[in-house]
Amino acid sequence: MKTNARTFSGDLLFSIKTFIAAITSLYIAFAWNLSQPYWALLTVMIVAQPYTGMVRSKALYRFMGTFIGASVAVLLVPNLVNVPELLTFSMALWIGLCLYLSLIDGTPRSYAFILSGYTTALIGFPSVEHPQLIFSTAVTRVEEVCLGVLCTFVVNELFFPRSSSALFMSRVERWLADVGEWAREILTGTATPSSMEKRSHRLSIEMVGLAALGLFASYDARNSREVEGMNILRAGTGTFLPLLSEIARHLEKLRTHSPERLQEIQPLLNTVSDWIGHFGSQENPVPTSLLEAVRDKSRLSRSEVSEPEALSASLMDLIGDFLERWSECQTLRLALLQGKDGDLPISSASVTLHHRDHMLAGLSAMAAILAVSLCSAFWILSQWPEGAIATMMAAVVSSFFAFMDDPAPAILRFLIYLNAGSIVGILFLYTLLPMAHDFLDLTVLLSFILIPAGIFLARPEKTIQVLAFSIGFGGLIALSSTYSADFARTLNTAISQSFGVFLAAGITRLVRSVGADWSVKRMVRADWKDLARIAAGQSDGSPIPDGTVTARVGVSVRMIERTSQLAIRLQALSPGERRLFSPSLLHVGMARKLMGLVSSRDHLPTQAQEAVSSLLGALSRYFGIFHSPGEKTPLSLEESFDRTRTSLCKWSKSQTVRNALVLLAGIRCLLPFPAARQHSPLQTEKSSS
Repeated sequence: MKTNARTFSGDLLFSIKTFIAAITSLYIAFAWNLSQPYWALLTVMIVAQPYTGMVRSKALYRFMGTFIGASVAVLLVPNLVNVPELLTFSMALWIGLCLYLSLIDGTPRSYAFILSGYTTALIGFPSVEHPQLIFSTAVTRVEEVCLGVLCTFVVNELFFPRSSSALFMSRVERWLADVGEWAREILTGTATPSSMEKRSHRLSIEMVGLAALGLFASYDARNSREVEGMNILRAGTGTFLPLLSEIARHLEKLRTHSPERLQEIQPLLNTVSDWIGHFGSQENPVPTSLLEAVRDKSRLSRSEVSEPEALSASLMDLIGDFLERWSECQTLRLALLQGKDGDLPISSASVTLHHRDHMLAGLSAMAAILAVSLCSAFWILSQWPEGAIATMMAAVVSSFFAFMDDPAPAILRFLIYLNAGSIVGILFLYTLLPMAHDFLDLTVLLSFILIPAGIFLARPEKTIQVLAFSIGFGGLIALSSTYSADFARTLNTAISQSFGVFLAAGITRLVRSVGADWSVKRMVRADWKDLARIAAGQSDGSPIPDGTVTARVGVSVRMIERTSQLAIRLQALSPGERRLFSPSLLHVGMARKLMGLVSSRDHLPTQAQEAVSSLLGALSRYFGIFHSPGEKTPLSLEESFDRTRTSLCKWSKSQTVRNALVLLAGIRCLLPFPAARQHSPLQTEKSSS
């Protein structure tokens, strides 16, 4: 109850601050006699965010996007206005290009790209009837938008600012605690398949939210070193989901095929679990004795190495990595909280690769181009007076929802709230607004609409709905210095807004909408391509130095990003499809082990090098061809594993060779060999030993 009251009070405070910023911008716009003051008010509703880092990033990039978009409109309209078909197509191409760049960028900076696109539509299309006024229109629009941005920024900074970095740190602490609970369930064997799936889904969603929040929190940082620390902490949290999935897979194989070996190491697993439960959520480093005990179990000292021993050593290596990464993340989090910039355990290395789906971005751009072009064609052919508004809305909604797998349902929901805002706007315009005789009266009337809207705007799950309502409401009342109301034009404006959104939804459904299964398959294919390159020793297969969170993030941020997105989309699949694709969460672990095997190959005896090279070549060819989900690996690949293991065992007195055997066992564990023959080496060696 106290939490709900605290949340509501925070939402109410944000709503009042947003209302103050909106009214201030509207008052100044009236005082400066700007042509369309309501744009300043709308800008406040669009830019307003509950936390300072979000406002700073959004305000900066909104200004940049508006300025670039206005400049492009000034460039295109006067030169192409006499060829309307070429003008509309050129603007559609520009909107599509900006949308594509926005989706490829994937950072807060992408907001500037998307604004550059549809700002050109907002300024350019209404100006085609009066091209000689395009420059003054563009300048006025930039002034109105900048006024709204500035008012939002100043009010947010002066009155009860809320730091997004503090929110980020608290959520990281809570997220690490949840990861610790999941790790304990896995280590003690109490995790069930259903609980694993639920935990994975929830932690994946929270991890994606952490990644976005971490980007905004960096705008609240005191200096560049703190920004770097936040980025590394954000990247470090992304390693836990694939790492715990890999640990669970190792334990499953040992539990099924070598329970005696698992029984031997279970006391140590219980000790690790107890430490996580009692001290893991605190700022205590991992005890040296515990970490050494785990690392000792991961190093094989006997010259004769059985498959179960190698697999358990691989498991202990993973647990050691988990403990070290856990400790590093906690240390980094504490240093950031206490402001000890000089104590941040930051490496100079930086992993900057990201997963970007160029095909999906291209389809989104194509859908936007088609929606704007078709809407423009209808406008030109029908000579609809309000056709420019429909074209503007088609550009806006095609851009807003392009990050989704299937944007059409969200666009249709947007249409519902847009229409609701239009209805309220019509009632406000013809019943309440005539009663306003001065600005104070107008302020009181607007408070009944904007303050409740601001409360919902503070909640992330309601942002799009409030934005749609605000556009419908603000576009219909179209506040200016003098009251004017033309019901036919008002109704025409509402219809044109809805038409543009509906047309964009239809085009998106035909051209752009894809299911979660389509996205999952593309991500899995991308993973397999990366694994094929790593096994072949190309580019991403270069060894990553050891020692810090950054250096040991994994094969790359790209695969880790892909893993979190995969885990979220898996929940949209049927239970059968989910089971088929869930092994994809192990790809990051596979990549790390392949990298280790590639880097250790040159230190092996010549005959062992040849065997390992032959196996890596077979793995590269296997991953180079996408196989159907659930398809088992061919017998020839398992035979290649057997030959490589036999060759390595001849030189097992070497610690380097024994480490390679551990990597080999880990890779074999993660591959989908048929159950009837996957662990025949374990059973044979177990019985012989």
